[in-house]
Amino acid sequence: MKHTRQLNHLVPLATIVILLAGAATAEQSTIKLKSGKEVKVVKVGPVYGQGMKKLAVELQYETELKVSDLATLRKEADQVWEVFRPDVEKANEKTAIVSAVEKRPPGVITRSEGYNFVFEKQADGAWHCLDDK
Repeated sequence: MKHTRQLNHLVPLATIVILLAGAATAEQSTIKLKSGKEVKVVKVGPVYGQGMKKLAVELQYETELKVSDLATLRKEADQVWEVFRPDVEKANEKTAIVSAVEKRPPGVITRSEGYNFVFEKQADGAWHCLDDK
């Protein structure tokens, strides 16, 4: 029985490893949204805080939208979250970030904006976006 429990813990760990491995090739990864639109994945991986404490897992993607149009951006981020959430749940994570970054214009010196949507798993198992207060 103990052996079975240890194997069950390997599944979430394996999911995180797969997510992290995907980060190395994220330049070529895309996510197809429910709307049919595809967005480019910039990176996937853990987010660490002070003292190297893991705070969350993050999926950062490139958007064609402007961060200033927060309502439209949120609709897109919710669709990204729908795709990302099953992996977050399999990894038994409690906090996840969907980070939208504006597509960078070509050139040597560029600037782009971004916005982080933070999702937390509640005691009842439901996910809540901190933007929803």
